[in-house]
Amino acid sequence: MQFSNDGATWSPLQTSATIVSWTLAVGDSIKTVSARFVDKAGNVSSIATSSVTVDATAPAGTVDINNGAASTTSRYVTLTLSCTDAASGCSQMQFSDNGTSGWSKLQPSNTSASYTLSNGHRDEDGVRPLRRCRRQRVGERLGQHSEVKARCAARANAPAGR
Repeated sequence: MQFSNDGATWSPLQTSATIVSWTLAVGDSIKTVSARFVDKAGNVSSIATSSVTVDATAPAGTVDINNGAASTTSRYVTLTLSCTDAASGCSQMQFSDNGTSGWSKLQPSNTSASYTLSNGHRDEDGVRPLRRCRRQRVGERLGQHSEVKARCAARANAPAGR
């Protein structure tokens, strides 16, 4: 049997097997692998092909809190979001305002979302970090994810718990 990434250049003939490792061509895109089989008499089979989408590049995007406001007195904010992924598209997103725990439920990717900031988590400057995780869809399974960050400063005179 032999394999090809382009249908023109073939691997050296190898012994038939049910499972074989093969290196796909470099880059994100739909990849087609071709295979052909040769019997002991030297007869070559028709070419069999299979395709798979390779998407190893994480999506990119932005997040703005309350239309880019520098601060808020409320824990309830509106997020304006963008997400791009050239190979397979953005599929899901989730949020956290500490970046390590307390992630919101995964939800379909969208251009806006309502979010409630957790009580109390602020850095040394009184700023709450907000992280958005975006996931891309590769076929029917989730692929790479990436993270964007925004900062939301709480005003010093903001009432506690709002």
